[in-house]
Parts: sequence; structure tokens; C-alpha cells
Amino acid sequence: MEKMIYHRLLWFVEKNNLIPHTQTGFRKHHSSTDAFIVLTNAINESLSKNNVLTAAFLDFEGAYDNVDHQILLVKLTNLGLPPKLPRERCRGRYGGKTHGCGQKGSEQRQAYMRLGHGGGQNPFYMRFSKEPYYKGWHLQREYLPISLHRIQMLIDTGRLNPEEPIDVTQICNTKLFKLDPRKKQYGFQITDEGADCFDAKINLEVQYAPEHVIAAVEKNGGIITTAFYDAMSLQAAVDPEAFFNRGVPIPKRMLPPHDALVQYSDPKQRGYLADPDKIAEERFI
Repeated sequence: MEKMIYHRLLWFVEKNNLIPHTQTGFRKHHSSTDAFIVLTNAINESLSKNNVLTAAFLDFEGAYDNVDHQILLVKLTNLGLPPKLPRERCRGRYGGKTHGCGQKGSEQRQAYMRLGHGGGQNPFYMRFSKEPYYKGWHLQREYLPISLHRIQMLIDTGRLNPEEPIDVTQICNTKLFKLDPRKKQYGFQITDEGADCFDAKINLEVQYAPEHVIAAVEKNGGIITTAFYDAMSLQAAVDPEAFFNRGVPIPKRMLPPHDALVQYSDPKQRGYLADPDKIAEERFI
């Protein structure tokens, strides 16, 4: 309560210029340094004019405790202080008396718009033109990369058995790769890193492999196939034990979408839907 009365009184006397400009105590942006500067200037001015300067320093003991309240109220009334002090109203950002909230509309009523809306009925992300180069981006599939050097190392360390077919299940069972179909991850792709030193004879099934990787695998007498897994089938292939524990029937493997049908039907890319005879011809080309 005392602080509230103090701030209102201070605001009133400052607004009406009731405090002399020479007073530096208990005022904003003023301090004892200002009084010291005034005194120093007065001394220097008196010395330059050969005048005598007299200074009186008074300290009233218990001044605030011994003030008569009735006399203080009379003096404040004579200064024009109203019986009820008005509240200090802060100015807006650019001036005015509306606290920067405007005169009309939702801002003046402090009824702010919903999250994502910059005014109007449409959210802000629908007020801009579409980006055509992002069209179909959410439909693109991601294939995690694995190099031939990594596969050779997994075989040498006993994590992969070259005598058995190596597919998504065998690669995920190494616990070194995490495949999540919910993140649009649809399998693995083989990169050519370590193709010069790859010497394992394997039966490999992946989702994508370039031509020089296919040549590196088949050079050692191995077999490589590119196959498609839909999201549900891929969940069963990533962790078959967890899938069977759910008690859900084994899903039927779906055909690849239209944009991938050509790839998995192409014998040059060793697609699993390609004619085996044409694949055998491609191996000798």
C-alpha cells in the first residue's frame, strides 16, 4: 500500500512540476552526484569572481517521524492534490493512451487470435503461394545407405552369414541399423564404398543398388535382387518376433507403387518382378 501511494504521489508531483529542479533526492534519474556537481560549479564560479560562498548543511533528526499529518494533508491540498489520485496510465509503444492495443477490433478487446493465425479466417501458412518443387515430397521413400565395405566387415566379424540369404531381416538382426517405416524408411540401398575390396559370395536382397554395386556382387559369383516392401510388410520383416507376438496375421506383400513399378520390373536393376531369363542374360552382358 505504501509503495502504491508513493508511486502515485511521485507521478502527480512530477507531472505538475511541483518539485523544484534543484532537488535531487528521491527522484528518478537524479542522485547525490547532481548535487555535488551543482556545489562544485558554485564554488568554482565564486572563486573565479573573488566572491565569498557560504554553504549550510542541515540534518534534521527524525524529520519524517515527527511530521504532523494534518498539516501535511493541508499543504498537499494547497498544492492542488485531489482527494483521490488518478491512476498513472502508461503510454503505448507509439504514444497514445491505449497501451498499444488499438481503438477497435480484437486487439482492443484483448481477444487474441488462435495460434497460427495472423488475422482473418485463414491461417498464415495458407496465405502464401504453393511451392511446386515440394509437390509429392511427403510421398518420397527413403532408403538407408549401407556400403559394401560395411557388409564385408559384418561378414568378417560373424554378424552376417554369407551361406544364408541376406535381406532386411538379417541386416536388422545385427542391431546396428534401425529401420522405421513410420518415417518413410522403406529399406536399404547399397553404396559402392569398398567395392574394390569386396570378395564375399552372397545372396543379397536390398531395395536399391546401382549398376557398379551389382557388378561387384556378381563378380564374386553372388546374387543380388532389388525388392519392394510396403509399410506393413516391412514392419514384419524388421522384427518378425515382435510382429508375431502381436497375434496379427502375416500381411500380404503389396505390389510396388506406379513410380517404382518400372524399377522393380527392370532386369538391369535385378528387380524381383523381372523375367529370370532376362536377368540371366543381363549377367553376361
